[in-house]
Amino acid sequence: MPGNNRVRVAKKSQFEALAKLHGSEFAVGWSADEIKSLDASDRVVTLISTDEVAEQINGFAMARAVVDEGEILTIMVAPRYRRQGLGRRLLEEIRYNLEVKGVRTIFLEVAAQNNAGIALYRQQGFCEAGLRKNYVRLKNGGTEDALLMRLDLAR
Repeated sequence: MPGNNRVRVAKKSQFEALAKLHGSEFAVGWSADEIKSLDASDRVVTLISTDEVAEQINGFAMARAVVDEGEILTIMVAPRYRRQGLGRRLLEEIRYNLEVKGVRTIFLEVAAQNNAGIALYRQQGFCEAGLRKNYVRLKNGGTEDALLMRLDLAR
């Protein structure tokens, strides 16, 4: 249930679980060391969503700020927790964290066939800014295009 979920900053001790979740969804998942390396920068924020009843991580998001631009590096929700608003909540929290860091524009890439993700980003004000051909590696060895999306934040 969405009411049992909490979003907060990830702890280093949780990076192994994040790597497992990331690897379950992507052909080339990030290792715990890669997540740790990214998260070591004060420009990066890593948030998790946890099911407080089941005491497990059910989603996470990472983003980085460079001067006044932000990039959402990943945002994902475990399959059994999808369609409950967790992706939207993670996206809203990441956006807030980037705004606090002075970001004025946020970019992200999303697989062109990820209709749910694209719909979420559009609902949150993102628009298409480009196309990256053969950008996403698939588990079957193929590739898929990715949309580059952009959100300009009001100041």
